[in-house]
Amino acid sequence: MIRSILFFLPATVCLFWVLIHILMASRTNTFRITVGLLIVTGLSLFANACYNARVSLEILDWTFLFSQLFTPSIIPLLILYFRHLNRNYSHTSHQYQHLWIALPVALFTGTLVLHTLAGSESIREFMQRILSEGRVIMPEYKGTVVGVYCLWIYIASVIVLLTETLVLFVYFVSITIKYKYTPRNLFRFLKGKKISLKELQLSITIVVLLLFMLQLVDSRDFIQADPLTSSIFMAAMAIGIFAFAFLALFGDKPTITLHEMLGAFRYNYNERNKSRVMEEMINDFVDDAEDEAISHIREKLGFKPSEIDKWKKGELPEKAASDVARSIFSAVADSWEENSLMARFQQLMKEEQLFLHPQLTLQDVADRLHSNKTYISKLVNNTYNLGFPELINTLRVDYAEQYILSHRGAKQTQVAAECGFLSASSFNTIFKKVTGMTPKVWIANMDRQKKQ
Repeated sequence: MIRSILFFLPATVCLFWVLIHILMASRTNTFRITVGLLIVTGLSLFANACYNARVSLEILDWTFLFSQLFTPSIIPLLILYFRHLNRNYSHTSHQYQHLWIALPVALFTGTLVLHTLAGSESIREFMQRILSEGRVIMPEYKGTVVGVYCLWIYIASVIVLLTETLVLFVYFVSITIKYKYTPRNLFRFLKGKKISLKELQLSITIVVLLLFMLQLVDSRDFIQADPLTSSIFMAAMAIGIFAFAFLALFGDKPTITLHEMLGAFRYNYNERNKSRVMEEMINDFVDDAEDEAISHIREKLGFKPSEIDKWKKGELPEKAASDVARSIFSAVADSWEENSLMARFQQLMKEEQLFLHPQLTLQDVADRLHSNKTYISKLVNNTYNLGFPELINTLRVDYAEQYILSHRGAKQTQVAAECGFLSASSFNTIFKKVTGMTPKVWIANMDRQKKQ
């Protein structure tokens, strides 16, 4: 029972991704061709699954018939898909581009005519004997319409598939040579480097096609020989189709990284990872943005055109580029709603004065915000251009200045304890580092300014 279900798993994966693409990828350049390819592939896989699962002869009869249309359509649709990738497809109509339609249509038409002449009952009887006795009965049907029907299915379809496979092989080789694809690029992709989406899809397609062709050529002897072997085979087919359809979501991107691929659904963020996701989205946007979008960014955030242009072209020094990134991130952070991570952080510091706790750590703040200390650290650094310890010490010193002015007779140990410092000596050191003078010199300067 489980093995029979596994036979239908690849077809189910195709149906799943058809729905996903309809919901999420309707704006991509490859949307229509991807959906068509998944539907045709799913129907072809369904027909093969019916044969392997030994469904009723009535269903098997019709799935055999329509597989003559679906299966030969896969390879031509694949070629069209690769022509559409990365906006490289020319929309100029040429007649030779549509000649592939003749192959599956001619094969299906011939099968339908022979099926009608032989009759469903005779074909089902023949199929029953094939399933039970094997192909040794073929000589008995020599010269009959049923025999011709059988030869047409097994010979004509194989010839068509082999011809299409040869064309696809030549096409893939030409792509590989033209764009200089090498296995080294795949290893670099796994290490986080960019890779051409077409090259990645090409690699996955080759694996899936090898499995698919192996199933078509000798499915009776190979797939049904051993339950474990057939289960692994169908699972590998489903995984390959899943990977291909998932990458098809990025059909308009010339290149892709593993990080971008794994972050496809990054908009589904929560308060714990919002700051990190927003920053990554902004950086990715600026890298990919067109000039028109960049001009809108200038207007919205008030940046000098030269800064963003140089950043986009990679001409800014590393520190300057980092400053621009921080500024953009800060500007966006300022527009977040009141319950955003930054707003809640500021509430902890300004209203609850969490910085007055002497033993306060970054992890304590992250726990209060239900976030991660790495995200909080990056958020603080991007917003204030200070590390977390430096920000806390600055807030403590600002508070200490007000405390000293309102408590003139307080000793340094008392001021240190009230303002979140561990000791009078650490208070004295940090105060001088932030203000440039010791507390005593600072209060003396304040008194002198008042007298003036």
